[in-house]
Parts: sequence; C-alpha cells; structure tokens
Amino acid sequence: MPKVLVLEEIMRRAKIARESSTITDKNRMLDVLMSKLETEHKRVDAENSLWTSDPYGRRHESDDKARVYHKWDNINGIITNDKHRWIRTGLTREQFEYLAKLILEYIIKSGKEELWNLDYDLSSDPGNRCLLSPKQALFLLLTMLKTSITQAHMETEFGIDQTSISRYIRRIIRMLEGMLPTGKRMMKLLDNMTDTSQITELIPEFDNTILVDGTQVRIQRPEDADARKAAYSGKKKTTTFNTAVYTTTNGVILGISDTEPGTAHDFTMFKESLPDMGIIGKSMLDADTPPEERLNLKGDSGYQGAATHCPGANVSIPFKKPRGGSLTDAQKEYNKKLSSKRVTVEHVMGDIKEYNIMSNVFVGDAQKFNRIFNIITGLVNLKKMWPNIPPSLDPNVG
Repeated sequence: MPKVLVLEEIMRRAKIARESSTITDKNRMLDVLMSKLETEHKRVDAENSLWTSDPYGRRHESDDKARVYHKWDNINGIITNDKHRWIRTGLTREQFEYLAKLILEYIIKSGKEELWNLDYDLSSDPGNRCLLSPKQALFLLLTMLKTSITQAHMETEFGIDQTSISRYIRRIIRMLEGMLPTGKRMMKLLDNMTDTSQITELIPEFDNTILVDGTQVRIQRPEDADARKAAYSGKKKTTTFNTAVYTTTNGVILGISDTEPGTAHDFTMFKESLPDMGIIGKSMLDADTPPEERLNLKGDSGYQGAATHCPGANVSIPFKKPRGGSLTDAQKEYNKKLSSKRVTVEHVMGDIKEYNIMSNVFVGDAQKFNRIFNIITGLVNLKKMWPNIPPSLDPNVG
C-alpha cells in the first residue's frame, strides 16, 4: 500500500479513537499523534508532487519570495551549476553550451521549432506532450549515459512523462550523430581523404601510429539459447557485446567497428572493419604502399596475423610465450615497450566506460548499443580535442 494511503488510514483510526475517548491523558496523546501524522502526511504529499520549492534559491523577478517551480525546472538549476552539471553529464559549461548551440541551430534551420520549447522563460504544461528546451533534452540524454539512470527514474525525479523523455532523447541522438566527432563520423572524414598526410589536417598531433583494441560490455542475458551462446564471452565469463576501437597515440578515436556478440574475436572484427576506415584501411591493405608512407599499427597479442593481413603497414604486436617455453629477455623488453605505447588505447576504453551505461549491464539490442557507443565516442573525442573541434555539423541529420 502506498505510504500516503497508510498515513491516511492511521489518521482515520486515530480520529475515531479520539472521538470515542473520554480519558483526558489519552486525548492529549491522540492529539499529539494526529498532529505528527498530519505533518508527515503533508511532507509525503509534497514529496510526491510535481511542484516543489526551488532548491537553487532562484527568485521571482516581481517579488522577493521564493518561487514554486515544477520539478523539471531543477534541470535548469543543475545545468547552471558547474559541479552538479559535471557530475551528471561529464561536460564543462563551455562544452555543454557548444552542443546546445549546435542543436538549436539545427532546429531553427530545419524549421522544427514547434517541437521544442525555445522560450526559456516559460515552462510547458506537464504531460505526455510537454515541450522541452534543447538544453533540457540534451541534459536528459547525457544524464542517462553518464549515470545509467532509467527513463522511469528520470520521470519521478523531474516530473516529465516517460514518453516525452524517450521522444526527446531519440531526437537528440539523431542530431548528435552528425554533430559530434564520433567514431563513425571520423570514419566518414577519413573516407573522403586521398592521402594519409591529410590526417594531420584533422588531428595535428597525428604521428602515423594507429592503436587498435576491442572492448566488451556486459549485456542482459538473452532469452534465446542460440543468442545466449553467441553472446557468451569466455574471456569475461558472461554475455557481452564486443566492439573494436581505433585510436591515435594522443587518445583521439578514429573509428569503431559494428558491434558483435561476445564470441566475436578481436582480430575478426579488425579484418571486417578495416576496409571501412577510409584512407587508413586503403593504405594498410595495399602492399604497394611506399615504406615512407606506411602507417604504424600496434595491437595486443590477439592480433596475431595482422602483419600478413596488412602488408602496407608496419605492424607491432607482442611476442607470445611459446608452449612449454619462455620469452627471451629481448622479447620481454620489446613487449614492455610496446605495452607502454599501447596504454593510450586502454585509457580511451576507460574514458568510454566512465559513462555508466557502458560499465553497467546494457539493456537493448546490438543496433541500439552501437548507436549509444558511437555517441559516447563522440563525447570522448569532444573532450579530448576541445576546443579545436573539426567541422562536424551535418546538414542531413535527422
């Protein structure tokens, strides 16, 4: 039974007892009890209300009394509070405003203003057709990614109907896919290049070295036996999705593979995704690439055979310990130096999994996962490349 109903029932019984009692001390005790119950009832009722006093202390322009706000106005308070916004979204004020500006420009350019609340001084009525501002919608998406909060929990926290939350998050995702420097977006830029030297125009610090690795994320256990078997990772001892990530030595993500079930091998994903890496894939797969123009590819021991598959690249992978034998001191030293150079890609994986939706159990199919994963790579790149962001606004978004 809901807490409010329990309190109401207790108050009803206390009132009956009070009216039927003739003992003075008992009357006083019941009066005190009813007073406490009424106070608790009001507190619970206010807690469950969509309307609340503003925790950020904002005031009405017309008077000096604290204004009563709808719960979703708390979003605006969090956005303007640097500490709280960082905890919820992982972005600085400048980075958040940059994305909000791109979204607003797209909305105006596409003529879809009627779908949004662009008047920041007014709040739309609550309900499943409420209108949110671009900043509010962006905040909801980033909060979902960063904290892994469910849409149902956001509904109770901010008083916005779950259908509205879902609708606006889908809109923001479609926009950000063409605005952020995501892994997929970077791959499109690489595909338009004709020479590997052009990569420095996109990433000035590029040193001709590509790091590659796979990352696995736990997923909800599939009900279908075949799907469950395909998703089970022997390495992680649970069901996962696996995605290959390509980065530079300074941590910029250049591309990602399509998401595969947990049984997919890192090297298999590498072979399937490399042709989609634009000029990088063309150069590595071409045996006629001049030695002075060859890129350096560094992977872990799971990429045995990469040198044969990429005749146009300088491939470096660690030596594997032979069965029944041991590595020489020179081989151990080589592995140690290679590991120190490859640590950047491991740091990038850590940056991706700072978003709790990637470190917790993911709920959804591979297509949904790949879109979310792609958006997160864009956020990681945004912070890594800030403030020198390449032109990334796609007029065909949405």
